[in-house]
Formats: sequence, structure tokens, C-alpha cells
Amino acid sequence: MKTRALVLNCQILIAFLLGFFMSSLLFNSVRQGSLLHESSPPTFKLQDAPFIQSEHNFNEKLFRERPAVLQTKAQVLYQKVRIFCWILTSPKNHLQALAVKATWAKRCNGYVFISSKDDPTLPAINATVGEGRKVLWGKTKFGFRYAYNTSLDKYDWFIKADDDTFVVVENLRYMLSNYSTNDPVYFGLQFKPITPQGYMSGGAGYVLSREALRRFIEQGLEKNNTACRKDNAGAEDTEAGKCLYSVGVKAMDSRDGLGRGRFFALQPAKHMSPTAHNKTWWYTTYLKYPEKDYLECCSDTAISFHYTGLYDMYALEYLIYHLSPYGVGIPRRTCSEFK
Repeated sequence: MKTRALVLNCQILIAFLLGFFMSSLLFNSVRQGSLLHESSPPTFKLQDAPFIQSEHNFNEKLFRERPAVLQTKAQVLYQKVRIFCWILTSPKNHLQALAVKATWAKRCNGYVFISSKDDPTLPAINATVGEGRKVLWGKTKFGFRYAYNTSLDKYDWFIKADDDTFVVVENLRYMLSNYSTNDPVYFGLQFKPITPQGYMSGGAGYVLSREALRRFIEQGLEKNNTACRKDNAGAEDTEAGKCLYSVGVKAMDSRDGLGRGRFFALQPAKHMSPTAHNKTWWYTTYLKYPEKDYLECCSDTAISFHYTGLYDMYALEYLIYHLSPYGVGIPRRTCSEFK
């Protein structure tokens, strides 16, 4: 009997000690949990993002309103470097324009299409100058006037692109974050002719600071400035280059710290091919800064590629934003991207 009583007492003691130990452990866990809750970032719930339709859908509400402590560098720059995009298009290119809207345009802080017909589904605004290459300068003037009249104070930078231009807007913000929109500057693929500082290729797209846009409109288009063509004819990029130069807007070097270009007038493969750099080809003779071959042609933070067809638009969207090799980190060079 004594042995059984001793065993029972031992069992009671062990149970008491185990209970005390577990209670202490539970108390510490709850205490630590409450401290973590106080210092950890707020939780983002999927039900706060009603626009989500699929795993790969770009969610503008999530991108813009995500709590600051959870934001990526791209999301921080989205708020600090505000870009208005306006895209040249035409009614016959409706599907191409829809591809732009479905891919890169949604990453702009604001955007509009400039066409020869109103189209609220894009949305597109009628420039009222007709249609065709012969009036591209007229449509370009309308586009920048529209940006000036509606958005000058709402955004920091204003980019003109074609409906077959693919723009990596995050890389554009990254480059522009090093500059002030209060300076009269513009960026793009720089060609040598036409003015002492050359001009920017229209197909690759070019981006104006707020001060550049103000001068372009107020001192260029709205005044009796002979350098700014008054009719609608002429090549839009060369006419823009002449007008901007006349009002003191500086053409900037958009290359990265390794001397590689960021704006491109052709498709990526074309720029990588050694045959593309034939010294007798007009493109090579126009370039202010020569390009290299293969992977050295283009910056790791490239911004734009021209002549991007309908399905190529979706292909670039997939390759840049969706495809990711499993378990592989992409090494970055240590050289600064900026000079």
C-alpha cells in the first residue's frame, strides 16, 4: 500500500510540475506574440483587393494602397515619381491599343490615348487633326497640350509613346528618380542630327519634365516661335526636338552607368544582332551613342522597345513580369546605374 501511495504521490507531483511548466510556456508565448503584433507590419487581406481576378492580374488598388511597410521599391517610386503616359494610336489599331492598355499603360500614374476618334473604352481622345503619318506632328502637339491643360500639376513627368512601343515603367521611374522635374530636361533615344543637341527618337518614346512641358507649351507652341512648326505636317520627333531646343530644354543622356542604352527604336533581338550595327545603315549613323552587340547592347534597366507587335506586347509582359527561373537569383553588376 505504501508503495502504491508513493507512486501516486510521484505521479501527482510530476503532473503538477508539467502543468506549471506548460502554463509558463503558454504565458511567455502569448506575451511574445503580443509584442510581435505591436511591432510587425499590418496585414494585407486579399478581400481588400476586389480587382484581383487571377494569380497574374496586376492589381492597381493593391499596388497603390498597400501599407507602406510592405511596399516594394517600385511601389514607393510609384508615389514619388508620378508619370503621365499618352500614347499615339489610330482607330484601325484598336487591338494594338488594347494590348498597351492591358500591359504597360496600367503602370503609369495616369494615361490617355490620342487618336482621330474618341473611344471611351481605352480611353482615346480625338486630336481633330485627321489621321495618318502626315499629321503626326499635329497629334503630338495635341497630346502634349492635353497633358499640359489637364495634368501639369498632377504629375511630374510626361512620356509620349506609340501604340507599338513597350515601356517598362518601373525602370523609367528608377532613372527619373535621380533628376528633378523642375529642371528643363527630356530623355529618350538620342539621335545626332537636326539640332546641336540632336533629338529623341519618336518610336522609342521620350519623356519631358514638368518644366520642359511648361516651356514647350508656353514658350514654344503658344508663342510666335519660328522653331516650333505651326501646321500639323512634319516628322513629330524632329519637330519636337527643334521646338524643345529653342526653349532651352536639355536633351539628357539616358544610358546607364555601364554606357548601355535604355530607350530602343527596334525590337530587342534587332539591337543584339551584330548586323544591326552596319556603319552605312541610317540608324547607326544617327545614334549619338553607339550600341554594342549581344547582351551588351542593352541596359539591365532598359525602358522601351519600339516595333512591338500585338502578340509581342503580351510576350514581353510575360517575359518581364511573369517568367521566373525557379531557385535562380539574377546577379547584378556592382557598378552604379547612374553616373
